[in-house]
Amino acid sequence: MRLLDDQEEELVLSKFLLEIDRLPAGKEKAAARAKILFNLGNCLEYLHRYDEEEIVALELAAYGRSTGSLIEELKGVVLLGPAQAKLGKNELAEANFRRSITIVETEKTLGPRSPWVIQQMGRLEEFLRNIGREQDADIVRAEINTCLNDHDVDAELEEITE
Repeated sequence: MRLLDDQEEELVLSKFLLEIDRLPAGKEKAAARAKILFNLGNCLEYLHRYDEEEIVALELAAYGRSTGSLIEELKGVVLLGPAQAKLGKNELAEANFRRSITIVETEKTLGPRSPWVIQQMGRLEEFLRNIGREQDADIVRAEINTCLNDHDVDAELEEITE
């Protein structure tokens, strides 16, 4: 069995979407569609088809908001930021990078020191540097460093091993 390349994967996922769209409406259909959209969005990113990725990500984020699924909204927003950055939609990209941090940090109550928060902050920092906003990127870097410095791994390991 061989692995699919990105173009083949995109075709398979697109066919899955067509098949799912033929099914009667329901929760299962919507959930399956959301999973396929996320994978398709990632595939489109690998293929550098950012305009299509943006459309898929917008649909996924909207689905998440309409169903109250923060995870699905987060998946859409995580795809949106980089796609919009590649398309030069810098204000929208920044808003979506920041929205991903907000979802993980506060709405999913993972807290400000969650690895997911730090990962999304790193993506925001990189984006800001790429568009020449060094001072803003430095502020984000300082926030990341604060999160990392506040996280005393040695003390946590001692608690676990005692």
